[in-house]
Formats: sequence, C-alpha cells, structure tokens
Amino acid sequence: ELFIPAISCVDARDTSKIIQAENIFCESSGTTEICAAFSDTNDDAVDAKDEQQLVVQVTEHGNVEKLLLQELSFIPKPNTPNEIVIKVEASTITLQDCMIRRGKWYEMQRLPFVPGSDFVGTIHSMGGEATKNSTFQVGDKVAAVVASGGNAKYISMPYQNIIRVPSEVDSVIALCLSSAYVPAREALDMARKLNTPFTSANILIIGGNGPSGLATIELALLEGAN
Repeated sequence: ELFIPAISCVDARDTSKIIQAENIFCESSGTTEICAAFSDTNDDAVDAKDEQQLVVQVTEHGNVEKLLLQELSFIPKPNTPNEIVIKVEASTITLQDCMIRRGKWYEMQRLPFVPGSDFVGTIHSMGGEATKNSTFQVGDKVAAVVASGGNAKYISMPYQNIIRVPSEVDSVIALCLSSAYVPAREALDMARKLNTPFTSANILIIGGNGPSGLATIELALLEGAN
C-alpha cells in the first residue's frame, strides 16, 4: 500500500479559502502541495452554480489578493472534434503557480493566467472524433496534466492527453497519486539503465521532503534501493 504525502484540501469555489491555501503554501518551505478541491457539496448556494463556469484567474502579477474567482455564464464546449470537456473535481496549487502569479517564475504564462497543472474530474461532453475514436464516455473519471487551467470548474482538452481513473477512487486521492507518484515513477525510469531494477543501488533523491520526493523515496525503497 502506497503512502500518500500529506496534502491539504480547500473548496476552491470560496475565494477566501483559495487565498488561505496559497498563504499556507507560500509561507511554508515549499514542500507542501495544496489541492484545491472542486468537490460536490450540499451547500445550496454552490449547487445553484453547478451549470456555470468558475475560474480562478490572475489578471495581473502580485500577491494572493490578485487571485480572482470569475463566474462565467457558459460552460466550455469542445473546441475541436478530438477534445473533451471535463468537470473538474480536484486540482493542484503548486509553488510554480504561486511564483507565476508573483511574476517571478523562470517560465512564465501569459496573463490572464488560470493556475492548476494537475486535475481529476469527470467527462462532461465530447467532440465527435473523441466519441468515435476513444474508449472514453461521458461520466468517466479521468486525470490529466496541463500547462495551466486546472483551477476551473470545467476544462477542455484533447482526449489523447487524459488517463482513466477508476470510478471507485476518491478524486482527491487520485489527484495525490497522479501529481506525486507519476513524476516520481518517471524520474526513476529516467535514472535507471536498461530497465534494470534498483536492487541494492545507492540513490540520491534531491528535495526528498516534498510530495514527489517522498513518493520517489518510497518507490525506490520498494525496489530494494538504498
């Protein structure tokens, strides 16, 4: 059983909670990953907005007060036949998002900028090509990594860039696994030679106190590494 690194969750539809989450993250050493959860709720005020697009947006660089929760009266549609629209249930807020918002990241995004690079959600609608050529269906739970845009209620993207998530897996747990263990596995696979196991190998993992670092340590230990 894999250990899931500690990740805090907030309801990203409440701007104050997003700001609180970013404050917690930015005041830490940068080792805690915050998940912004767009999960279902019994709050009638939020339920009334289910058919609206909600976007956490940065229109100018600065501190957390520059985070704006925008309510749009439309839901995105597939822009091309191979795209699908996903209703986001959980997405990440990372150090990269915070630094881009501040205007201090080495690889910047154009403004307006919607944070969130990893997300999990369910398929809301599909383009014609996606319906015909993929095995996905409306209602399927999926996960993906994007350059930006995850901190939204809905997001549109090509079906080739998503992976399936078992329906019985909680969305926040799935997000923790995909955002931490996938890059950890990729890092180990890049480091190994000729697909050989790491049995008795000595491995140095830099940044081992963050979510991906902890996941990398665990996966390496499972292979018998030192």
